[in-house]
Order: sequence, then C-alpha cells, then structure tokens
Amino acid sequence: MKMVLIYKDILMTKFMQAADLFEPFKVIGTITPMIIHGTDSKGRSAKQLVKVTIEQCTEKIDSTIILFHIESLVFEDGEAYINRSIAPYVDPSVSVISDGKNYILLRTILDQLLGDYFIIEEAELRKIKNITPKQI
Repeated sequence: MKMVLIYKDILMTKFMQAADLFEPFKVIGTITPMIIHGTDSKGRSAKQLVKVTIEQCTEKIDSTIILFHIESLVFEDGEAYINRSIAPYVDPSVSVISDGKNYILLRTILDQLLGDYFIIEEAELRKIKNITPKQI
C-alpha cells in the first residue's frame, strides 16, 4: 500500500500565528510518504497499519491530519489497484504548508499527487473546496 500523510504541528503553528508570522491558513506541516507491504512484526495487515498510523497521528496533542491519501494497493496475488476514484481527506482550513523555512501551496502538492485523475476546486485564499474524480 502506498499512501501519503501530511500532518501539522499545532503548537508551532499556533506560535507562528500568535507572533503574526503566519496567516490562519498557513501551517507548519510534515509530509510523510509511506509504503506498507504485507504485515508488520506484530502480524498486523496493511489495513490495520493504516488505521494505527492515523490514530497515532491524531492522538498526539501537537499534531492533526492535513491530508491523507491512499495512492495504490497491491493485493496478495500481485494485482495492483491505483486509486482513481476515492478522493483524499484534506483539511479545508489549510492552503499553505511550511517546513519552517520554505512554503508550498497545498494545491501544488495535490496537483502532483493526484495527477490526471481528480478535479480540484479552490475556495477563497486558495483553500481546497472540493476534490472529485474525473470521469474517464
């Protein structure tokens, strides 16, 4: 399973916003691409590992999920599934992600990640309004 998770550092983001260095739609974020194969050492399947990963990210007091997208799955028989129909979860309040030094629009990440398979609609301040699969 290939997926991408972006989560924000709430405490650093609040500090940067309180210091008037960040607008409300700009956050400190970490982009985490992951590839999960089979089971882990505890015997958990890829599906269980995805659930555990999301729970661990959301249970932390200092982080919350900005984007979660499953790019592809490879089944036990070797057959591959590329996600062209299930839109990712995107936090609608975020439009810019920073690592503390550089900035990138969330829209730019989505354009690279989703390729030609999804239509991305923006609202004010370049926030993501809606993501829908393209009709092929």
